[in-house]
Amino acid sequence: KLSSLLGNLERFEAAAAGLTADVKKAEVAELIFNGTATPPKVRTTDLTIVYVGALKGPSAADLQRYPGLKNEPLIEVAALHPAANGWRFTPLLEAAPKFLGFGPLRVDAQVVSITLPTAAASGQASGSPRFNVSNVSAVSSFSSVTVLRAPGPLVPGRYAALCGPQAYEFEVE
Repeated sequence: KLSSLLGNLERFEAAAAGLTADVKKAEVAELIFNGTATPPKVRTTDLTIVYVGALKGPSAADLQRYPGLKNEPLIEVAALHPAANGWRFTPLLEAAPKFLGFGPLRVDAQVVSITLPTAAASGQASGSPRFNVSNVSAVSSFSSVTVLRAPGPLVPGRYAALCGPQAYEFEVE
């Protein structure tokens, strides 16, 4: 039984070493937060990020050229690592030329994008019984929402969120 456990541990270590090697090979840059701003703190067992506004994904031509991009989320989260100077960083990996992300370092999460009908975005009732936003005044300021939801608790620490080309830092307590 002990030899079986040791064998599993060796396979796990080999897989982790392979992942580390793959990350180093694919790393093209680092996302760095310099520590001058205090990030917002989150006390939650389940992480949900709601990005209000349009997030531009890959174009149809990019998706045709690089089919793997269809599996890349518009929002992703990864743990940050502390540097000796107080900065925090995480590698950025190339998903395809011109497209960077966290790749296998990202937190497991579900990402859903919702585009509101044009009439709803202007604050008018859509006429659809399934979608009526006539009582929601904030809807007039945006036409789409992207939601990231992690299915379980995150380990306490600092994290980066990529929302399209924008990066944000937050801390889980």
